[in-house]
Amino acid sequence: MADPTPAPGGELGELIRQLLDIKRRITDLESPSGTQRFQSVEKLQALVADIQAQLAIYNASRYTNAQIDARIAAPPSGVAATGDVSSTASLRGRNLYATDAPTFNITGTRVTAWLESATGRLGFASSSRRLKCAIEPAGIDVDDVLSIEPKTFRYKAEIRKRIQLRIDGIDPDYPVAHEFGFIAEDLDERGLGQFVIYDDEGEPVGIEYSMLVVAQQAVLRDLDARYRGQQTQIDALTARLDALDGGTHGAD
Repeated sequence: MADPTPAPGGELGELIRQLLDIKRRITDLESPSGTQRFQSVEKLQALVADIQAQLAIYNASRYTNAQIDARIAAPPSGVAATGDVSSTASLRGRNLYATDAPTFNITGTRVTAWLESATGRLGFASSSRRLKCAIEPAGIDVDDVLSIEPKTFRYKAEIRKRIQLRIDGIDPDYPVAHEFGFIAEDLDERGLGQFVIYDDEGEPVGIEYSMLVVAQQAVLRDLDARYRGQQTQIDALTARLDALDGGTHGAD
């Protein structure tokens, strides 16, 4: 806005007019022109476009929920976590390792872990009568159980590992261990399939060792019944002999 005060006349007035003109020109030079405004808008649009491009790159690098679930189900090779990892969601994976478990001594309350065949889920098997029905004697043939001979053996996979180590120039300083156990096919051939683990083709591949206690209990009950029956016969024979010769056979 122009100064409303009239400029003095003479040389002073001319000087004031020149100064005011210079001031106006400086003001005009400092204020953005239409071209300058257009260039500023262009720069702002370019900046916004660059920010959007950076956001697009960032979003592309992020995992979706589905990708995260897939990574949890099948972690990339070499992925490891240290410390305690907990989750309220289901943790799934093709191979799960508890590397400290073989050396960790559990001294508190504990249960025997089972794997659900269909899903691989960890849990335990309930033995409560409240959760069972159609309960009846198992009818295990004790002679079949007694016919299973314990064996000692080595695993072929462990032998192949030693061979590969030697091929790689490494001399293993420990031998292939002798294992003790049973042969799954032996149990299958003797009709003890309820204690056998089968693969997808129906071939025996393992044994439910924890369930063999059921078979052993059947054997013990049978042996106890035989012992009691024999003891009853012995007692009866002893009583007869005592009756014949005055009762001297019952004493030790």
